Amino acid sequence: MKTAICAVYDMTANLYGAPFSATNEQVAIRQFQAELTNVQANGPMQTHPQDFKLFALGTFDNETGTYDLYQQPLFLYQGTQP
Repeated sequence: MKTAICAVYDMTANLYGAPFSATNEQVAIRQFQAELTNVQANGPMQTHPQDFKLFALGTFDNETGTYDLYQQPLFLYQGTQP
């Protein structure tokens, strides 16, 4: 099964965070949205959601152990989207 490999980009720091895997890109968006609205946390993603974007970097095949990375990160979601 192929899973999505994604990362959050911090526009203020001009850096990508550590990549993470999700079942697919839609689940990655849901995870990102949940983190942005996490009332338990009070970090930069919650206080400055406009500074963060979610990108897909490629896929990981857990049957072959191989990655298929995109030529360029694929924009998925902006932190301030509805």
